[in-house]
Amino acid sequence: MTYLYKTKPFNHQHEEFTRHGADPARGLFWEPGTGKTKPILDSAAYLFEEKEINGLMVIAPNGVHRNWVSDEMPIHLPDRVAERTRAHVWYSNNTKAHQQSLSRVLNHDGLAMLMMSYNSILTASGQAAWKTFLKQRRCLYVLDESHRIKNPNAKWSKRILGSKVAAPYKRVLTGTPAPNSPFDLYNQLRFLDPDVWKPFGIQNFAAFKTYFGIWEQRQLRQAEGGRTRFFPYCVAYKNLNILYEVMHRYGARITKEEVLDLLPKTYSKRYFKLTPQQKRMYEQLRNDCVIETTAGELTALLALVRLLRFQQIVCGYLPSSDDDDTLTDIPGGNPRLDLLVETCEDIPHQVIIWARFQRDIDLITNHEFFKNNCVWVDGRVTGKHRDSALDYFKAGDAQFLIANPSTIGEGHTLVCAKTAIYYSNSFNLKDRIQSEDRMHRSGQDVKVHYIDLIAEDTVDIRIITSLRNKLEIANLITGDNIIDWI
Repeated sequence: MTYLYKTKPFNHQHEEFTRHGADPARGLFWEPGTGKTKPILDSAAYLFEEKEINGLMVIAPNGVHRNWVSDEMPIHLPDRVAERTRAHVWYSNNTKAHQQSLSRVLNHDGLAMLMMSYNSILTASGQAAWKTFLKQRRCLYVLDESHRIKNPNAKWSKRILGSKVAAPYKRVLTGTPAPNSPFDLYNQLRFLDPDVWKPFGIQNFAAFKTYFGIWEQRQLRQAEGGRTRFFPYCVAYKNLNILYEVMHRYGARITKEEVLDLLPKTYSKRYFKLTPQQKRMYEQLRNDCVIETTAGELTALLALVRLLRFQQIVCGYLPSSDDDDTLTDIPGGNPRLDLLVETCEDIPHQVIIWARFQRDIDLITNHEFFKNNCVWVDGRVTGKHRDSALDYFKAGDAQFLIANPSTIGEGHTLVCAKTAIYYSNSFNLKDRIQSEDRMHRSGQDVKVHYIDLIAEDTVDIRIITSLRNKLEIANLITGDNIIDWI
């Protein structure tokens, strides 16, 4: 290729671009932090200069779609192409200025780029813009964090895979191609090639699961006198050599250890004791669980709900009643919050504080220690407000970012922070892995320190041990073993 980079690539980025940059379909199943975006922008620039495309369509998680324009393009897109490029970041607010910007992109005589979120293509206006762009432009069509379409029943999966709008070049990017099971690969590879599974006689998702899974019928526990019901349960996988051969035919899996000279992560724990009131409530709930387990009333789903209640107690609050989800602080102080403040007092650099619950984020941001030196992001902060908060933190104007891992755990580069504190963890292993890798990625020049806050002799210990050992908690919990967790 007679192509001049703007920024020098790593060896794996250079090899990917030179060998596969012009492939019609390609999957970059690279670990978070290995630099998936650069070879895509280089491919877009190269294909544009070769007159193969005149559009780049990117669908990404909300907030991540904007990073392509604000963070990645200025670094990696060659100036000679950038000056002939016009990009539009889609937001839900359909203002006149927004409409005019989209119109300018659609009619641009050069390389046009449209960045949208998965949620946006579910709206009427978003769907219209998405389809119009793909129809009018010859595109490189990218699904960033493509595991978002793993569920064939998800609305955006149906819309993306059901669309008849074609693009000559397609890419899927994800660091977690199969976050829950090998079945998660079905839709991602089908996006790259609609006929990918036909040589195996697989016509739909049900046939795919039968081909790659071993299933048995299991009985649901029923109340006395109720009708017996059964459900299919996957006890093992099969033909995985075929599945991974297909995956590697269309893409490559790369880990950070293979390609980046990053310093290793360091982990530590900070312990605290529950207050007497927390301990009484914890023991009361534990006794209730013992009774439910002995009576055979605790299903796996109900066990996860109970674990959630234990987590809330050790975080310092509980719903007012079974019929009222309003959270009430437990009297007697909050030792978890006190430990967080004490820990942060000794850290001179920028810190990310990850918290599962909105109530946690409210407690932290309203504390006098953090109030004037933090920004926060969770599901309540969207669009440009979220972008502004992250820009403020990345510029060094706030020492602390308090965030929910499921909200910005994907696609963001936050190497400005050197320490992450997990105030509370979700049960989702992907949230933990992705959130850790926001800091441990290309551009980080120190050992990243991860700190978990733990209530002694509680559910915290088992949750954190499972996540650090890369175990999916939801798959470990049954109604019979919850006592071991609490």
